[in-house]
Amino acid sequence: MNLYNAASKSYVKAMRDLKNRSKPTMEPQKTGGLLGRDMTRKPKQDAPKDKQPYDMVLDAMQQIREYRNKL
Repeated sequence: MNLYNAASKSYVKAMRDLKNRSKPTMEPQKTGGLLGRDMTRKPKQDAPKDKQPYDMVLDAMQQIREYRNKL
């Protein structure tokens, strides 16, 4: 595999992960149903301060996208 293919696959994976990261999760609707149980999601806990290198790359890509959208 040449370097261009490896780089392009890594970039596409990072873009896909960045897109999935920014999707808001929807709260389930209470319908009352037969069981009537509470299906609300528990709030996510804060991520640990120690970020992986890949997470830092995604943060940098997100900052670049936000800066470009301002222009």
